[in-house]
Amino acid sequence: MGYVVAAKEVQAPAQYGTDIQTVATYLAAGQVVPYACASQLLHDLFGVHLFPASIA
Repeated sequence: MGYVVAAKEVQAPAQYGTDIQTVATYLAAGQVVPYACASQLLHDLFGVHLFPASIA
């Protein structure tokens, strides 16, 4: 099993890129989608598991 060297921007074991952050912010702030619904939508679309409080 091989190992991959993470990019220097990665600061945590699990870090989502700016794309997920951008979509989450757009849903919560731009479209006024409740955090729990935005979390579920991100899970359905991208398979990521975000706690609703982490979007705020």
